Amino acid sequence: SNKLTKVDVSKNTKLRVLNVVDNKLKFSTMPLPESNGRKFDKYSYNLQAPIDVQCVNGKVDLSSEAVIAGKPTTYRWFDGKVQSVDGVLQGEELTANDEYTVENGVTTLKLTDTFTKLVCILANENFPNALLNTNYITFTPTDGIDEVKAGGINVLGARNHTLAVYTIDGKLAYQSKVNTDEQRVSLAPGAYIVRVGNRASKVVIK
Repeated sequence: SNKLTKVDVSKNTKLRVLNVVDNKLKFSTMPLPESNGRKFDKYSYNLQAPIDVQCVNGKVDLSSEAVIAGKPTTYRWFDGKVQSVDGVLQGEELTANDEYTVENGVTTLKLTDTFTKLVCILANENFPNALLNTNYITFTPTDGIDEVKAGGINVLGARNHTLAVYTIDGKLAYQSKVNTDEQRVSLAPGAYIVRVGNRASKVVIK
């Protein structure tokens, strides 16, 4: 348990037993079971520390782990505590494609509520005896203005919410129930109040 972040034994061709348990290794930074042309007689690599990542603009980048020696990594997301019972993960699992998508190791969260204890569990066939997990991740919906430019605005993360746009004197200029992750609203030049659910922002279209 030296909290190692990378181990390379490629030059030690006679090494037959390796124990890297309880460090800070990821699939991409720990030796493969056949690093030296043949499998180790004994190789222990489980119980690694959580991967420290953050959610930035609704995305979590774990692309460094996407493919290890030709084997794709699987990503499963949970809310709160996760346990492995007889090799089966148990916990409040998010629904792939509906609540999140993963592309090239980058997760896009499509949630509409705030979460403070999201965790991703990673698995890769090269390391059948290990599951990696992230630290707890906080997600806040980005139901706000993504872009303001001539002719209108783009609103992100408003799916399943009512989007309303008011002129500065309180007149309703636009209203719609949003069913996509991104909504384009065309507006004439002027100042507006944009409301998504119970959040409101002021924008100026030039």
